[in-house]
Amino acid sequence: MDYILTLTISPDGAGGVSIKPSGKYVRPGQASFPAGTVLSLTPMALIAGASFDHWDGAVSGTTNTTAVTMDSDKSVTVVFAVASTTATVELSTSVAGNGSVAPGSGMFNPGDQIILVATPAAGSVFVSWSGDIDGCAGVPGRPNSLLVAMDKVRRIVATFQTDATPPAPTASPVGQQPSGIPHPEEPMNPAATLVNTDVTVIMTKWLRDWEVPPQHWDYWKTAIDMQVYEVYPDSLGMRQDIPAGTWEAGGKRHLAIKPQWLNPGVIAHEQAHNSYALLDANQKTAFSAVYATLKNTDSLIKLLYSKNTYGLTDDIEGHAEVYRYIGQWMPAQLKQYYPMLFSV
Repeated sequence: MDYILTLTISPDGAGGVSIKPSGKYVRPGQASFPAGTVLSLTPMALIAGASFDHWDGAVSGTTNTTAVTMDSDKSVTVVFAVASTTATVELSTSVAGNGSVAPGSGMFNPGDQIILVATPAAGSVFVSWSGDIDGCAGVPGRPNSLLVAMDKVRRIVATFQTDATPPAPTASPVGQQPSGIPHPEEPMNPAATLVNTDVTVIMTKWLRDWEVPPQHWDYWKTAIDMQVYEVYPDSLGMRQDIPAGTWEAGGKRHLAIKPQWLNPGVIAHEQAHNSYALLDANQKTAFSAVYATLKNTDSLIKLLYSKNTYGLTDDIEGHAEVYRYIGQWMPAQLKQYYPMLFSV
């Protein structure tokens, strides 16, 4: 039996908490742990002028590191004291490419939390944030946004590029192909954690952007045991440098992923592995035969492998890579080998 730990930071953004051992992600601010697990909680101040003050909820007191026994659902609040100051710190924003950032440059009080939003101009797409973004994080449910803690002078750049990929249509047209990779690589987000990552939002974006038939959405939301770990448990036998992995155990498919790599593209790759697991031996052999020809003749697959050869490792990885980067634009004769991902 598992119990849920609910963690609250007061004031919001002033700091965080190191939790050992790691639990299973439930939702932002919550993780579950096996009954009887003894947790070690250590507060960490994240903004200038902040210092640990005391614990509230299931634990109390001013001891820096405290312990919680998960013998029931627990709620813990860590309270930080933030020193008042009249000094201000500067935020300078700029863009590379065609787009804008709001709010613009300005002076802020130490400890202020600012949400920057990048808006691409017509014909452009937002690519990434760069500059002084250490300690910053994406905002779940708010695309192209960055939560900035004004704990120091920051100079942040929003990068845009020309959108060479046509929008994904409601039904992919027959005989018409995009000029580039339909689902380009998404960068790793080093600021992502269990607390600031919203799995539901990212899963829904994958289902929509890869045009998974709506009648199959419930399958992908319930049939796969998906867990997000900042540190993989030893019981999984996974190296810590692996972004994600899938396997079958106990009659169920499982997916483990690091929050830094939790994006629609990585989910698409891993769910393709879960789809491949639904094929029988004859279907897997048939896929390999069709794929052997198409990887040398289909223009999009050839374009993919001219940029990234990982899918040539073996047919299983090829199956996943074609879906991850090409998705609904793959050749029609391959779609029958992706059960629950297409209507065929």
